[in-house]
Amino acid sequence: MKYVTYNIALCLLRRSERHEWPFATGDILTASRRFRGIANVARECRWVMKKVLIATALMVIAPAAMSQDAHKSTSISEMTVFKTEELKSVPNPMFPKGAVTVRLLGDPSKAEFLILRTIFPANYHVPPHTHPVLETVTIISGRMKNAMGDKFDPQKGEILKAGAMFVLPAGHTHYVWTNDEEVIVQVAGVGPFGINYVNPADDPRKK
Repeated sequence: MKYVTYNIALCLLRRSERHEWPFATGDILTASRRFRGIANVARECRWVMKKVLIATALMVIAPAAMSQDAHKSTSISEMTVFKTEELKSVPNPMFPKGAVTVRLLGDPSKAEFLILRTIFPANYHVPPHTHPVLETVTIISGRMKNAMGDKFDPQKGEILKAGAMFVLPAGHTHYVWTNDEEVIVQVAGVGPFGINYVNPADDPRKK
């Protein structure tokens, strides 16, 4: 607001320095006839006032919008509990059809701490891919296989049971898959988070 107020003052000061101040003579009619630039002055000042109104509106709207997504922000000021029965998972476009994810904390598109929980159905696999940032994966329930490499090979990798966790450095290629049971995993890290498939044809976002 200080910046906008300064603009208003500067606008009026410049007009007065160029002798375009419309009330210099005390006679509005005489001043308007004498100085033909008064219309431009008024137009510029109205533009500055619009900036004031817009800035004020943003100050009112922004806090309200942030409060609607407060439970997903990393600026939590008190303990927040997430109950399983209250979580609502949605399809995750980064993964092949069938996986659903719930965002517990943070915004994956921003440079902030995040926690995501994903459910993989039975007999499902995520093709070889990398992540732009370090990723930690914890198996919440079920058993999942994880392997490294640019090509999917179900004979490789190891089975990770509930409670197991692995840390994957940024840029390391891996793939995961499930067998005859649903698996829930929880991912934590610092964004911006994403997934890049080794084979572009495997990317569901491009289909």
